[in-house]
Amino acid sequence: MPLSLQHPPEGNDRALAAWRQERVTGLTTATVTLKQNVDAASGILLVFKNGALLDPLTIALSGQTLTLSGALVAGDIIVVLYHARI
Repeated sequence: MPLSLQHPPEGNDRALAAWRQERVTGLTTATVTLKQNVDAASGILLVFKNGALLDPLTIALSGQTLTLSGALVAGDIIVVLYHARI
């Protein structure tokens, strides 16, 4: 039987989304600009600073801008994982 590929129904965000990872270094501000908008309500967001998972209460997200509770130093490594629309 041949494989039939159908377009997912509209509104099916999971079928049209994928995990993204961004790694940022060298910043000395409290804001990180992501490459893609992340919907805070439906996107899953994990932020690591130097390998430690940050408390979600210390992070604010608006579109592509991630704001941390404190400024970074140049040696900090930020890794952001999020589930976003393709």
